[in-house]
Amino acid sequence: MGECDVEPGRLAVDNSPSSGVLRVRFAGRVRVVQRNTATGRLVSDSGWHANTVTNAYLQAVMQWSGGVNNVGQNPVPFAGYTELGTGSGTPAVTDKSLFAPVSATFQSCLAISLLTSPANTEQWISVYTANPGTYTEVGLLTADGALYAHLMTSVTISSGNQTSITWQITAGAG
Repeated sequence: MGECDVEPGRLAVDNSPSSGVLRVRFAGRVRVVQRNTATGRLVSDSGWHANTVTNAYLQAVMQWSGGVNNVGQNPVPFAGYTELGTGSGTPAVTDKSLFAPVSATFQSCLAISLLTSPANTEQWISVYTANPGTYTEVGLLTADGALYAHLMTSVTISSGNQTSITWQITAGAG
């Protein structure tokens, strides 16, 4: 049985004593797009921004790779929710929650998928049409509130517009 070591932003797995160490890096990014609900016209597009993937996500991946399911007794929860916040600070891999979450914005993602391009990428999409306001942070979470990814960015939700938040986390050789 191999040994595991989770480093900030990196996951190292010793698959066997003779094979050495396999290093995997998880990189996250987020895009916020706002469209007019009536016309579908683009109001704003943030482009892709790098975000912080937390230790909670890395630990979940380690448990899944060790055979722990995300269903049944003592499951490892999967990410499927987005929440907005009004806090300030610098996200860190040790974050367990947003700095100042707005609980009314906690909602499930509309789409969760595994992409082939870019390869080895999980993607989550949330769409907001309610809870108007300006927010300063976004988080990707599990149903029980474990924070898997965190980004500080300006997100404005306004009536008459639909705001979509797309998260991607890609695994690659580290």
